Amino acid sequence: MTDMNKDTAPEGSGTLELLMDLELPVNVSFGKTQMPLQQVLKWTTGSIIELENIVNDPVDIVINHCVIARGEVVVVEGNYGVRVQEIVSRAQRLQTSAEPQVEE
Repeated sequence: MTDMNKDTAPEGSGTLELLMDLELPVNVSFGKTQMPLQQVLKWTTGSIIELENIVNDPVDIVINHCVIARGEVVVVEGNYGVRVQEIVSRAQRLQTSAEPQVEE
């Protein structure tokens, strides 16, 4: 028989601690568009793809195909970065992860 009072931390709390060092791929989505395959096949080096977003629109911060936050593009020491402006609610995250990746 095990002593229940031996460890005051809830069972399984060590699992969360193990996950804290897990590295996740973070993607930033500037925008999207749709075009016919015929147009895609005409791309060459230097082709410009016009996105549906305007310059001041927030960018989506995506982890595991799920939008988790939105922010604005900034430049930090010559590199692009994103300043987080909004953390997406749990309900919104569930909605974005359920949506298909290609819009019609």
